[in-house]
Amino acid sequence: MTYLATHVEITDLPNRYLFKQHLSKSIQSSDLESNAILFLDLDHFKNINDAQGHEIGNAVLVEIAKILTTTFSLVLAAMSLSFL
Repeated sequence: MTYLATHVEITDLPNRYLFKQHLSKSIQSSDLESNAILFLDLDHFKNINDAQGHEIGNAVLVEIAKILTTTFSLVLAAMSLSFL
């Protein structure tokens, strides 16, 4: 039940609530130089929903989420290896 309350069902990514929790913990417990925030804005995404429908728009979001998840998993793995 907690997972459903903290993740976006369509993309399976953490939602705003979980993001705010992680950000707050990170700010309170870490050196700020070891943290980063990436903000993405999908230009004209509304046009996809309007022209192609929400089903296609959702499919686009799912694919973007997969790409970001894969990319960041690889980046984090490479960073972990660099500390060995």
